[in-house]
Amino acid sequence: GLFEEADEGTLLLDEIAEMPMSIQVKLLRVLQEGSIRKVGGAAEIDVDVRIIASTNKKLASLAKEGNFREDLFYRLNVIPMTVPPLRERKKDIAPLVEHFVKVCNRKLNKKVRGFTAGAMKLLISHDWPGNIRELENLVERTITFSTSDLITTQDLSEIFHMDGITAGQKEQERITSVKDEISLDRLYGRVEKEFILNALERNGWNQSQTAREIGISRSSLWTKMKKHTIKSQPPS
Repeated sequence: GLFEEADEGTLLLDEIAEMPMSIQVKLLRVLQEGSIRKVGGAAEIDVDVRIIASTNKKLASLAKEGNFREDLFYRLNVIPMTVPPLRERKKDIAPLVEHFVKVCNRKLNKKVRGFTAGAMKLLISHDWPGNIRELENLVERTITFSTSDLITTQDLSEIFHMDGITAGQKEQERITSVKDEISLDRLYGRVEKEFILNALERNGWNQSQTAREIGISRSSLWTKMKKHTIKSQPPS
């Protein structure tokens, strides 16, 4: 169906390295013969489609190891293009963020105007091991939890800490650096406690408002506060 819809156009095959061998065989036949056959049909339908295949893996190595069809690799590898990782394209971060904000506003019915200068500086300083997908997911998560029309460094710090990323001097002082031997449960507990403390501070320690902001019931918030020995009043 996709090849028929893309006839005389372009079809992007994202993460081609993850394609099962059984599908690789069918794709190779389409590329070689320039035609498709619908499921249950007998007639061949000619298609003229430009294929763009993307991957974050080395297809040549996978082909040599037998984990990707070598004949399909050579059929696809006509004009190879290498896109540098996001950490080497810092100038692209701002326009990408602007685009993702617009997309997320439509998707989440929000009216976020953008990121403050400090927040953008924080994004640019990050290495982005997950590249554009990591940036897109972070923008969406930040907008989801945001209660204002501007994303601040405080908003980002909470999301970064949920991902185990160091961000912001205040958080650096409040969270002990994580040792390699720390258990996942203990790490999650630290992050959850810090997240709840920040939310309580933003809402003047009003538990009902805090629960609404982070999307849980007041009783669930109280249970988590008890679990992490968080008192109902701010520390003196």
